[in-house]
Amino acid sequence: MIGNIQTDQRVIYIDRPLFTLSHHEMDLGNMQAGEIKHSNTLTLNVSTLGAGFRIILEKESPLQRLSGTEKIESWNGSNGYGYRVESGSVQNDDTSTIIVNEAAASIPLGNPILYNYTIDLEALLDEQTLA
Repeated sequence: MIGNIQTDQRVIYIDRPLFTLSHHEMDLGNMQAGEIKHSNTLTLNVSTLGAGFRIILEKESPLQRLSGTEKIESWNGSNGYGYRVESGSVQNDDTSTIIVNEAAASIPLGNPILYNYTIDLEALLDEQTLA
């Protein structure tokens, strides 16, 4: 017999978050001056065992009209286009923006946590922009 022996058993979960989108396109449709337009709502689901994560909205190129090369400016508070997360206020998308920043969470038994976020675009254009 060997002296006092103590054992300790721990379960460690390896987390691999899963991100899914409801669809891959957002459409503002045909636009008229002075009319507020909303895109279809995109739902982003994240399933994790507690890992923290960040979702960054990054604009690759300016929004422009299909029928021309004119660019539609980002939201300036009264005109242009921007994004909205979870029915918040319209935000300008001129730079890369952290739209979700979830801290790590401790959860029992390795049951996944499901986070759901809704994102849409909104635009209000004046006659000069649409000309």
